[in-house]
Amino acid sequence: MNQNSEVYSRALHPKIKIRITRTTKSPIQVILSSASTTAYTNVITWNKAYSIFPRQTLVDHKFFPLRSLDDEFGTELSELSLQGWTARDIIWPDHDKEKVDHVVGIRRIGDKRSLVIPLDTESVVTPSASDDVIELTQFKISERFNSPSRIGHNHRFVHTAIQNSATKSTSLQIQTKTLTSSVLRYDYTTADNEWYMFAIERAQRWAWLELYKLKQEDRPTQDTMSSPLISDISITADFEPPQSWDYADDQMMAWYQMWEKSKTKRTVPGG
Repeated sequence: MNQNSEVYSRALHPKIKIRITRTTKSPIQVILSSASTTAYTNVITWNKAYSIFPRQTLVDHKFFPLRSLDDEFGTELSELSLQGWTARDIIWPDHDKEKVDHVVGIRRIGDKRSLVIPLDTESVVTPSASDDVIELTQFKISERFNSPSRIGHNHRFVHTAIQNSATKSTSLQIQTKTLTSSVLRYDYTTADNEWYMFAIERAQRWAWLELYKLKQEDRPTQDTMSSPLISDISITADFEPPQSWDYADDQMMAWYQMWEKSKTKRTVPGG
């Protein structure tokens, strides 16, 4: 498994394991990008549990592969089998297009296709990050098409079979993109380019306002040709915002709802 992961279990319940992974990236992004199957994409936060594929995972007891077959994936399949998930439960994308059509596209954690279960938070310390950081997490699900394998065999039948395999999709893939800004305390995970640009443009203008609230000598140097509120703002990693710096994280959900509303209007005839 991942060299930054450690697995723990109890002697009384050896089949129940907890894997702790150290990461410098957003934990939710690591979960989505490294999961080997859709059965591994359930998420628990301090106050909620999220099942991203509840129909497949909880109702049908099925899962899609999220990576190509290799030794590491084989090890994880062995772990899954101890939990009751076997080859009988795999949905092959190229064998069941109808089920694939129901899951591909851009999703968001906590959307209408997710199952969200509130947890008892008594005696739990409330973290500084709001639920929005999790529930604004977007991800794109699409089919992954195989590349032709290289095999040292000249048999025509084998060669033809390899060529045909290039058009097959034996797994799905989850893709994400990180959204960061000097006026956002937290990194956000996105997938839709339009939403990314919508949020970045608003964060950029917010940053210009914060910049001009500072004395000129305290501001990060900008290009002489830059135009405030219009041009890209340049803030280097070594810049330390003052305590008065106003972050815009509390606006992200409102911006997202504005973006969704504008997108809906564009899809309505005459909108």
